[in-house]
Amino acid sequence: PNSSPPPADLDAWVDAVTTDPVRHRQRQVTHILLHAVARTPELRDALYLKGGILMSAFYGSSRQTGDVDFTAAVPPEPFASEIRDNLDKAMSSAAVDLGYLDLLMRVQKISREPGKTFETAQGSALQMTIGIAEKGTGAAKGFDRGQATEVLGVDISFKEPVINVQVLEVGHTEGTVHAYSLEELIAEKLRALVQQVIRKRQRRQDVYDIAWLIQHVPLHHDARARVLDALLKKAGARDVAVDRNTFEDPEIKRLAQANWHTMEVEIGTLPDFDEMYA
Repeated sequence: PNSSPPPADLDAWVDAVTTDPVRHRQRQVTHILLHAVARTPELRDALYLKGGILMSAFYGSSRQTGDVDFTAAVPPEPFASEIRDNLDKAMSSAAVDLGYLDLLMRVQKISREPGKTFETAQGSALQMTIGIAEKGTGAAKGFDRGQATEVLGVDISFKEPVINVQVLEVGHTEGTVHAYSLEELIAEKLRALVQQVIRKRQRRQDVYDIAWLIQHVPLHHDARARVLDALLKKAGARDVAVDRNTFEDPEIKRLAQANWHTMEVEIGTLPDFDEMYA
């Protein structure tokens, strides 16, 4: 890839929201998770970071995001059966590494999607919740029972073509994680916009994210060709038809705009949708 951001100062990323306790805790546990992946070969070599956390922590987007999204470059099994133990051990050590000595994290729930055909489905995924609590608190009792009220969501997709990847430094001394390149990130979001019609979902964040990346991140002269190549391969892998007229479909635009106004809570004053879509 030719669009790699500089090493991310995740300590500064966490500290930037200290006035907001909810976002601050969310970034703390995300930092621990990324450090856990970076320090564990079984996780680091299998997972590619993507989505809102990649945009926020490494590219500087201000849009708030909750779940951490990965694509797995390995078959669903035995990875899915082993991830609980691998991740629990890694997060425990990572919390100590980063100085979060009183913070507890453990995989609380794993859901295989689709349940009956997880290993053979075209687009299988793991949806996980990681329980969070502080030692010595009332919340820690629920955590011990596997009923933590504070959780971090983690989504892992399988069988996804990944064409353009990059290796990102998690701080200067914490190691590296694999991630989507900028071109790959844009291509996946473009495909998600097309899939709105098929899946009957509304994806208002993708238009904002794509336009924000185009406006704020320098793109190499051949970036559009890379995006197009990745989009065609990703669309083909999910039997999604795309051509030069696809984004003229008024239904794609209508679905993307449907909940556009709800992002005001995340980013404040919203730019004009039509300008961003263009």
